[in-house]
Amino acid sequence: MNAAWGGQCGYHHVALNLSLGHKTTENLKHSKAFTLSIATVDTLVISDYFGLVSGRKENKIEFLLPSAP
Repeated sequence: MNAAWGGQCGYHHVALNLSLGHKTTENLKHSKAFTLSIATVDTLVISDYFGLVSGRKENKIEFLLPSAP
């Protein structure tokens, strides 16, 4: 998941703002797990792509790994 809306709300806590209609929210409900990573200068372009393109419209894993099954 790539969440652009969030922030640090305490020394050991972050807050994520999720919309009910987003595929990300469905995936989180299904898996009951997520990983939090912070984009770097080196990963900015791909992070932006993953945040702007909906998983409902495009298979982003195929974009990242064209030879994936």
